[in-house]
Amino acid sequence: MLKVMVVDDDALVRKGFKKILDWKALGAELVCTAETGKVAIEYLNENEVDVIISDVVMPECDGLELVKYVYETHPDTLVVLISAHGEFEYAQQAIRYNVKEYLTKPITKANLEYIERVIRRSFISNLIKEQSERFSNADVAYEIKKAVRYKDEDSLMEKLNIDVDISVYGDTDSIRLLKEYYKNIIDYLIEFGFVGARYLPKDELLDELEQEINADGLKNRVKSVTHKIFQMASMDKNNVELLCDFVSDIIMSRYNDFDLNVNAIANELNIDAKYIGSIFKECRGITIKRHLDTIRMEKSVELLGNTNLDIKEISKQIGILDYRYFIKKFKDEFKCTPTEYREKIKKGDV
Repeated sequence: MLKVMVVDDDALVRKGFKKILDWKALGAELVCTAETGKVAIEYLNENEVDVIISDVVMPECDGLELVKYVYETHPDTLVVLISAHGEFEYAQQAIRYNVKEYLTKPITKANLEYIERVIRRSFISNLIKEQSERFSNADVAYEIKKAVRYKDEDSLMEKLNIDVDISVYGDTDSIRLLKEYYKNIIDYLIEFGFVGARYLPKDELLDELEQEINADGLKNRVKSVTHKIFQMASMDKNNVELLCDFVSDIIMSRYNDFDLNVNAIANELNIDAKYIGSIFKECRGITIKRHLDTIRMEKSVELLGNTNLDIKEISKQIGILDYRYFIKKFKDEFKCTPTEYREKIKKGDV
């Protein structure tokens, strides 16, 4: 949760900030309101603050003095200055102390919306920094491995910190940052070293994430992807080979099923079609569809040589309802029609 301080000698302004903004939805907490820069500095001597929203003109210690103190002692703290004065010298001095956000009074709806965007982006930026530290932590890596080993998906989601509680609507910069945060999670999991996960189409997953346009959509998409990665990551090398064997067994036993295809096989094994396809191609050097086509063509050759069934019936026997499509596939495979191939068999030419 982002820690925010409001500094203004006007009690109504301080009270307004407390009530008007939905701090929780911004991923923030208003931890302190101060009437002068002096009070703010006293608080900062004992506490950490992520964002300061401060007036410029105040008694005892003004906003520019506060900014100078923050610049020298809390360089990572973001400051938003608000002043009734729009003169260039105020902005110039603020820039000198690395203040990038400067607004003029009165505080309008547009100003409040701008402050919301600043806080929201700061919250997500902090998340990304924390994420980088977390993902480089050996203890976290161990906990993630343990969650996968013991098939504890809830624990995995928690360790990855997927459930980011923040409202992002129409703020394109925040969405962009949030996408970066979630992309890091997908990238981290795929590169983690789990045997099964390396078969996943990483670029395709990241492209799908890029299509999302709001925070809830991003979160749900990443949860779905993480679930699939979890399934893959739970497989060791033997499990991957066994999975491919299952695919081959299904094809061999049901090649004559008209409805057999990659999706049907994936549904039977309870694994996403794209990922089972990636695994099979990586392990066997051939796509599932190509393997199914090859088995069907091999079986058709057996029927051509060992039976007197006509072409339409052979097509049905190998699971292809449209005999014209069967003839086309056969020609692609053997460079002749099934009838011509049968004649070659009789002549002993094949």
